[in-house]
Order: sequence, then structure tokens, then C-alpha cells
Amino acid sequence: MIETFTLHVGGRLIRLNEDGLVTYVSSHLTEFLKNNSLTLREGEKAAFEKLSSICQLLAEETVNYVKALNQNSSLLVSPHTRSSIHLETIMVSGGVGAMMEKQKPITVKEVAIHGDVGPLLAYHFQSIQVSQSAETTRATVIGAGMQNTEVSGSTVYIGSKRLPLKNIPIVEIPVQQEETWNPQLFQERVRAACIQASTIFSAEDPPAAIALSHFPYCSYKMLQELAKIISDEFIACFKGAKCLVVLCEQDIAKALGQALAKQRKELEIICLDQIDFTHGDYIDLGLPVAGEAISVSVKTLAFSS
Repeated sequence: MIETFTLHVGGRLIRLNEDGLVTYVSSHLTEFLKNNSLTLREGEKAAFEKLSSICQLLAEETVNYVKALNQNSSLLVSPHTRSSIHLETIMVSGGVGAMMEKQKPITVKEVAIHGDVGPLLAYHFQSIQVSQSAETTRATVIGAGMQNTEVSGSTVYIGSKRLPLKNIPIVEIPVQQEETWNPQLFQERVRAACIQASTIFSAEDPPAAIALSHFPYCSYKMLQELAKIISDEFIACFKGAKCLVVLCEQDIAKALGQALAKQRKELEIICLDQIDFTHGDYIDLGLPVAGEAISVSVKTLAFSS
């Protein structure tokens, strides 16, 4: 990776129905349209020619900025320092990339097949010799993001030599939904979550990361009960698994990791805390650096299929 930046360019920035009625125009396009002496408003019935002109200009401005032919763009999300590299190939992924192999839309109805201007934008990228990426729709995380952080040795327990690990699905389990800690109800939630995970995710090891949320207080007794329930239910559901990854909101990873290791000596334990996560996210864990510190990437993925 040499350089990254973000431009407000994409099919969903302009949405319309099959009659050409514009239902949404991103505010990020306001300055761009003004600079090109164009207007497009919600409620307007847009002609094919106008939509084509806008998409052509969006594609050209994107390519010119990527090639450093333009030093600035109104579409930039934030300023950045340019490098002086020479580009040999420009590729487009995502939904727009996937549509680049299709025929040019010639009517507004064909443009609006997905409720936006994606097909027309794809054609104009293709017309200026931009390549289609080998991976298209699944190469781009749609409407989502990635959080990168580094957790220190005081907030991790690493009893495994498997690092780095990539694309581990996160299964969130509330520890305490009741007024007080109830081990039986927590065990039922862990069992249900593990069973569901076993039917959704692949049999790779580790099959999923158990993410613990919603517990305001954790005593020593509660910690031991947590460790026993998690390890018992995990082993019962994933009989072939040898590695258990646990994420915590509360600052207890070191202690919980040690308790889990004592409960199941055959399990390799990786326990982290102070990680922001959401059910359905995926997590990457890097190699340990400077002792037990590791890099962590939490990725939110949204696919249409």
C-alpha cells in the first residue's frame, strides 16, 4: 500500500426511479455539479443526456485525480498528500465494477434498474479504458468500514501460536440482560449462539470469536463461572476446535484468558478487551509485537448475497 484517499463517487449518490424521477442527490455532489455548470435536484425528472453527462464527468474526474492530472477535487472526502508514482493500470471494483462488462444503458429505465445511476457510471468508466477488477462486488465493503487499533499486553491474553488470524466472524453474546448475573440464562444464550454459529460459518479453526457485551460488574466468582460456561459450550458445539477467541467490552481479558486456560488445557486461548465490535463483524488479529501487543482490525461486511 503506497497511498490511499477517498472520493465521493458511486452509483448510489444519485437515486431515481424508472421514469427518471430523482429521489435523492447526495449533498457531496453539490460543489461538483456547480463547478461543472450542472444542476440536479430531488423531485426533478432527469433526462438521459443529463445523467450521462454527470456520470461521464464523475468518471473523468476520478481517473484524472487518481492519475494526478488534477491536484485537487471537490469530490475528495479529506485532503491528503499526493505521491509521485506513475500508474500503469486503474481498476474498479464493487457494484460499479461488476456492471462494467454489461452493455451501455440507452434509456433512463435501463439506467435505473437498481434505483441509481450505477450502470451509467460503469459504462463511462469502461469508455475511458478503466479495467474491471478480478473481484468486483465482494471486493468492496458496501456502506461499511474498518476499525484498526493496537491492544497492549495489559489487555490481552495470548495462549496460541496461530497468529496472525484473519476473517474470524464475531458472535456477540450479552452476559447480563437481567438485573443481576444469572449463570443459567447466560449459558442458554451461549449455547444458542454457538449452535447458530455452527450452522452459518465454516468449520475453520477458530470457527468464530465469542464477543461478550453488557456486563457492568464482574466479580472473581462470576469470572470463573463465565470461563466454565464459555469453554464447556464452545467445546460441546465445536468438537474439533482447538482455538478459542474471546472479545470483551470490559477490561478483564487477562484474567478471563487465564481462567479459560485453566478450564480447558487442550484449548488455545486468545482473549482481548477494549475492542469495539458489533454482531456480524469480522476480526483480523496480527502478529504479536513488542511483547504481547497485537494489531486488530474489526471489519463490518455487508453483502447483497
